[in-house]
Amino acid sequence: MRKCEKTEVSSSKLTTQQDETTVDLLTVEQVAQRLTIGVRTVWRLDADKKLPAALRIGHRKRWRASDLELWLNLECPSRKKFEQIKTKERKLTYGENNA
Repeated sequence: MRKCEKTEVSSSKLTTQQDETTVDLLTVEQVAQRLTIGVRTVWRLDADKKLPAALRIGHRKRWRASDLELWLNLECPSRKKFEQIKTKERKLTYGENNA
């Protein structure tokens, strides 16, 4: 896990000062709109672990737009399956080894 020197949250974007990476974060309303479902259905899918894992910022949940897009492209696998796929892709991309 990478440590960041400072993290700022504003207007649905998370920016880390160390590497100047910007991550689009979506509210539950934005997720519902992208999936064309109701807000309550988003909460239900999240509780059933059928959506990608959300980030907790204080008492609020936010979803990474990139995770949601990848999840849709993979035909909406369960959270467990999605995390396994994401981990494999990260290892291939960054050359991480468990050896």
